[in-house]
Amino acid sequence: MTIKEAKNISIISYLENLGINFKKQNNQDFWYLSPLHTEKTPSFKVDASKNLWYDHAQGKGGNILDLVMVMNNCDVSGALRIFGGADSFSFSPVTVSEIRNKARKSEFKITAVRDLRNPILLDYIKSRGLNEEIAKKFLNEIYFTKEDNDKNLFAISFQNDKAGYETRNALFKGNIGGKAITTIKGKGTKKVAIFEGFMDFLSILTYYKSENITDDVIVLNSLALIPSAMESILKYQEIKLFLDNDKAGRVATEELCKVHPNCIDYSYLYASYKDSNDWLLKKKI
Repeated sequence: MTIKEAKNISIISYLENLGINFKKQNNQDFWYLSPLHTEKTPSFKVDASKNLWYDHAQGKGGNILDLVMVMNNCDVSGALRIFGGADSFSFSPVTVSEIRNKARKSEFKITAVRDLRNPILLDYIKSRGLNEEIAKKFLNEIYFTKEDNDKNLFAISFQNDKAGYETRNALFKGNIGGKAITTIKGKGTKKVAIFEGFMDFLSILTYYKSENITDDVIVLNSLALIPSAMESILKYQEIKLFLDNDKAGRVATEELCKVHPNCIDYSYLYASYKDSNDWLLKKKI
């Protein structure tokens, strides 16, 4: 990817792929809680018409390459490599009206989060080949309504590090409360196992018939979150990758192996399958 091509990527689209959503909007200006520091009042502005950002709290701003360099502590070449390995992460231009519509469509109200015991959801867990007791340790059931619909909905839920939830049932797959990675602490081995989604993580535990975690685990919940998670990932002495065998998963695996000397690709376990859940299901047939 060239510098010119990178600068055409929408900052709003980039932030959205990282699970960072605007808090308020005034014409072409979109305001966020800054991704560069902790704050309670939005001070980070994106001008959608110019595709530029400015952090009022820190007094600095720029184009999308400037933002990626600051967020990932890298130079221009590093920023271009991040984009070059993310061709399937949906970094596409978006219009202001599309952003507004996405915000409206994605607003859910959580009414309850409980231990996983709903028989319908447990049947769904079994249909995915997962061990029920292992699933109960890491998942909950979530009840919610959509802003424009009073109908009560429910799904299994997997909480991320920013108190958002990855949710799923037989008919629905989405996020409530914002995207982020999920970190599960092990026994301090300085090793980490990285999964693309929680179904992949639970599938590996089910296959090995164990709910005990020795190494730390990072569930990305989206490959688009790799850049923002890179600082945490690189702190480990060894990285074990269990990413998908599709194009996006292979690109992400290759990129991570380039930047860490002790990176091991475990996708050979399910080499003939898209991911570990597909592998688990077909092994049980």
